[in-house]
Amino acid sequence: MRDSVINIIAVAACCLACVGIWRLRRGSAALLAGVGALWALGGWVGPLALAHRGPLTHLLLGYPRGRIHGRALFAVTLVAYIDGLVLPMGRSPGLTVVIALCVGCVSAARCRRSRGAERRALIVALGSAVAVWGVLAVGAAGRLAERHIESQVLAAYGVVVASVAFFFLADSWLSRFSQPDAMSLAIDLGRSPVPSLRDRLAEALDDPTLALAIVDPSNSYASDESGRSVDPGTARPGRVVTTIRDGNQPVAVLEHDASVLQDAALLTSVTTLTRMAVTNAQLANEIESRLVEVTDSRRRLLLVADGERVRLEDELHRGVLLLLEEVGSELRSLPADGDRLAADLADCQAMIRDFARGVHPRRLSEAGIAAAVADLAVAAPVHVGVDISPRRYEPHVEAAAYFVCAETLANAIRYSHATHVEVRAHEADARLVVEIGDDGVGGASMANGTGLLGLADRLDVLGGQLTVTSPIGKGTHVRATLPVGAAAISAARQPRAEGNGGSGDRGPSER
Repeated sequence: MRDSVINIIAVAACCLACVGIWRLRRGSAALLAGVGALWALGGWVGPLALAHRGPLTHLLLGYPRGRIHGRALFAVTLVAYIDGLVLPMGRSPGLTVVIALCVGCVSAARCRRSRGAERRALIVALGSAVAVWGVLAVGAAGRLAERHIESQVLAAYGVVVASVAFFFLADSWLSRFSQPDAMSLAIDLGRSPVPSLRDRLAEALDDPTLALAIVDPSNSYASDESGRSVDPGTARPGRVVTTIRDGNQPVAVLEHDASVLQDAALLTSVTTLTRMAVTNAQLANEIESRLVEVTDSRRRLLLVADGERVRLEDELHRGVLLLLEEVGSELRSLPADGDRLAADLADCQAMIRDFARGVHPRRLSEAGIAAAVADLAVAAPVHVGVDISPRRYEPHVEAAAYFVCAETLANAIRYSHATHVEVRAHEADARLVVEIGDDGVGGASMANGTGLLGLADRLDVLGGQLTVTSPIGKGTHVRATLPVGAAAISAARQPRAEGNGGSGDRGPSER
């Protein structure tokens, strides 16, 4: 009897003493206080002799915050509460063994699902759960085997329960859980992209109701991560509003459970990491906005340049060439040297037409890409096969496709020593695909000259792409893709992940 009283007083005193100096979540401290109180009360009130099992199991499966997550954990905890309150169930050896096995399994599964340094805290909970319910299982097995070991089991059980209180207190002092929360949060925020800052904070702090408002530094406008306006306002009962600042400027506001950021070190870590994440997100949005502006600006410059090409070509045809034709007619009426002068003038006209064709061929504006490339094929000194649909496209798309064909054909003749060139173009998935292949010596590269690089720049601005495949001795294959229709505008507005550098494009020239 004396040993029993000492056991009751000692275990209850250990539990309540640890509660008095415990620095973990209030939920866990309250559960341990409940274990101590029910342990003492059960020593004097027979029906409550096993009532401490419920809060004790709750503490073991909810450590360190005292909260149960998941159906399996909730079911086992509920059964433990019922088992402790209903004496016939609590005294059933078979049911005790079953509950012990269930507690061990769900606690092990919980520990296995944890990650990083957080697992250390749950290992303490797992070891405590196995020790507590292991002793109960041994006592139940003894009763099933009809061995009288109740006194030894009771003494060992009291020692284990008191030890669990001290283990949890020591774990709290070592801050084995506050740091893992901050560490795992830092690791996840360092990954790109972060799925949701609010969700990650809520998971790390174990507060599903946590709310995050991001403050726009330019106008103090507060919004959630989807951009919807929110009012951080005054905290609701049991809630706390934490303002995160960068200097004197607020960058974010957290509304959370009053207990989740009581640890000063964890509060500092979460504040610092949240400020970094919000600042990085704002910088990323600003950079993306600038990229869109630069892309739109490049596209406008290209369209202006193409417009100037068309204007210059039209002025040459309607002005200079027309005047030269009139002068040529007058020269042919002169005796002697008139024919020679007229021939020289005709050569001058041909040179101007070639120049105008390089600036922007009139045929391209009048008849489209198919007719303009056909003219290139006729004028080429090698055999050129052309397979292009006569369909018309946006002027900037036709111009880009034409200059790809002209540049590649000129390179094939001048540098690849090709004897045969094939030019094909077709539309696929709202994109115009142009392919030019030759049987030359190969070795072409965008890095070796400005012609192809300028074409790549032009296509990049319009949302297209240029690829060159040119193994030595096996010819060259150039493939250009351009968005057409509605996609031509939307694609051109998207910032490119990679650029080719350089500016503008050139007429047929060196590789």
